[in-house]
Amino acid sequence: MSSLSTLAEVAYEPSDETLDQCIDLFNIFTNLDTIHLFMLAEKGIKNSKSAMKELALTPKRYYSRLKVLVDEDILEKVNGVYVYTPTGEILHRLGLTLMNFVDNRQRIGPLLNLSKLSVLSEEESQKINSIIFRDADVGKMLS
Repeated sequence: MSSLSTLAEVAYEPSDETLDQCIDLFNIFTNLDTIHLFMLAEKGIKNSKSAMKELALTPKRYYSRLKVLVDEDILEKVNGVYVYTPTGEILHRLGLTLMNFVDNRQRIGPLLNLSKLSVLSEEESQKINSIIFRDADVGKMLS
């Protein structure tokens, strides 16, 4: 079964409310400072002054970006350290998958075309996916 037919089988019609919530989440990450702060939180942010210095942010910019991430339940402070919430963990994985897709965008089309022609066995297709994609999530989408 091709990836496109698999996607069509699991597709659903999201409500306008769901789409609005998706837009709200995407809008949080339209600011490069927010993305850098979010990525830094993967290791936990123990010291805000060090984080500001590492990210070259003024206190105002740092705390305004941090506030958005905390208010939207993406980061939380646990034992004095800012860490991902469960939502933040999921968004982190989705972000890595998205960045991997962007990095490999030019390679995805030819691979899908090969799989449509049924030239490759499933094993061969999986081997190519594992070579092309560092992140298994994107490779799984294409197998």
